[in-house]
Amino acid sequence: MDISDKIFFSANDVDITYAELLACINSATDCKNILKTSSTSQLETITSLIISLANNVDIALLHSDISSLDEHELSQLNNHKNQYPLKKFNTTQELIDAIGKSQSRITLFTSGTLNKPKSVTHLASTLAHTARVSQSHNQDVWGFAYNIAHMAGILVFFQFILNTNTAIDIFSKQPYDVFDAIKKFSITHISASATFLRRLSGSVVAETFPTLQRISLGGERSDKKLLDTLQEKFPNAKFTNIYASTEFGSLLIACGEFFKIPINLRNLVKITDYGSGPELEVHASLLGKFTSSDSQEYYRTGDIIEWADTTKCDEFRFIGRVGGFFNVGGFRVNPEEIEYAILRMTNVAEVAVYPRANSVLGNIVCCDIVANGEPPSVLEIRKFLAEHLEPHKIPRVINFVSSLKSTASGKINRK
Repeated sequence: MDISDKIFFSANDVDITYAELLACINSATDCKNILKTSSTSQLETITSLIISLANNVDIALLHSDISSLDEHELSQLNNHKNQYPLKKFNTTQELIDAIGKSQSRITLFTSGTLNKPKSVTHLASTLAHTARVSQSHNQDVWGFAYNIAHMAGILVFFQFILNTNTAIDIFSKQPYDVFDAIKKFSITHISASATFLRRLSGSVVAETFPTLQRISLGGERSDKKLLDTLQEKFPNAKFTNIYASTEFGSLLIACGEFFKIPINLRNLVKITDYGSGPELEVHASLLGKFTSSDSQEYYRTGDIIEWADTTKCDEFRFIGRVGGFFNVGGFRVNPEEIEYAILRMTNVAEVAVYPRANSVLGNIVCCDIVANGEPPSVLEIRKFLAEHLEPHKIPRVINFVSSLKSTASGKINRK
């Protein structure tokens, strides 16, 4: 198939070919440098992003969760002057080459889950360099399961656009719509949060999908139960666990839940215990540009790790965020540890653990559970958890709900 006839992006039953993308870019009369994403369709945002990248215009991507930026911050972002006339491209490949060599700077915002969102600016060329571009990737078909305004979405964007792949927007879609898209377009690659993939694995659809070759997880803790269930649905898929963040992009890759710091990063990534547990730190040279960066040599990620064994060798897994812990009767509680335990139970599809203020204990542990089939009883849950957790970590309040809210990045929203 000629590249021009190949589908570039499909969203909400609208397919755009690479020829149509080229025509759209060549007919553009303006570049936007502040792009706010929509939860319903990302096509318009991605097209505007390409126009800006191809014309070396700086871009700020705002996701729909951001509402706390003031007028001064917005005016600081909106400081570009358009280059007229905008560039024209003779071929699709010429356009793709311009994207890969773009001199634009891309500003993203942290999720603001625990604090006010902060802006982080990266060179587009640096992010594009993370893409694996080769003939072997020419026929990949991507299920686009992230918001384009998040680091994971940007990295997947560069991966599929620089290989002139087809991408199908499955972000925020229901499982049955995702399965229909996998069949219709023979999707081969999906990169998604563990929450997104749990919703797929918990679907009652019994069919298997052999076209899927690679599933990448990131942003949340995964578990063996999830991977085993996904393997049943996608028998030919291999799994990759990616540790990335808005501040420094993609950093670590693992096949399971345990990571290692590769040799080339051992002088740039370290683990230090500041009293909240072993925390990953990243050298300042790996970071994007913050709005208000401090002068520390190493950046504290806030991500707490757990060693694979007591010898503290070189394998570890991520178990939570420093700011995500809460106090119960003088004990520090990690909600992700409790969620991880509950998810091991039969017929539990999703769970969110959160604190509720209590005048005696400071907080009590609460949880909302989405069941897959007949749910376990409250008594069964507490009995199971008593075998795996300390008493103060066992939820006092257990609710069964039909669904859980997600953040703009696709993670469980514990607020």
